[in-house]
Amino acid sequence: MMFRRIYFRLDDITPTMKWSNFNLLMTIFKNYDIFPLLGIVPSNQDPSLDIENPDEYFWEKMRDLKEAGCCIAQHGYNHVYRTSDSGILGINNRSEFAGRV
Repeated sequence: MMFRRIYFRLDDITPTMKWSNFNLLMTIFKNYDIFPLLGIVPSNQDPSLDIENPDEYFWEKMRDLKEAGCCIAQHGYNHVYRTSDSGILGINNRSEFAGRV
């Protein structure tokens, strides 16, 4: 039997994200023993990511998910675009860090 690896990455994880969507995805992942990579914005200043009131247990929840098997990554720092450089992937013409020295 051949196994394939499929990776799931969820970006824009913040204390103020839409928790109902996140919780639904995490329930589905858990049902299939899938442990996604979670791209966290540690100091969010992007108003478009302020959807709900901040969850005061955010970091505790992230630690619990890491202990359960999820991978934690930093997805920028404050999610504010400061350059029009697309970086090495060339996907977007905006970035928080690409092209900055």
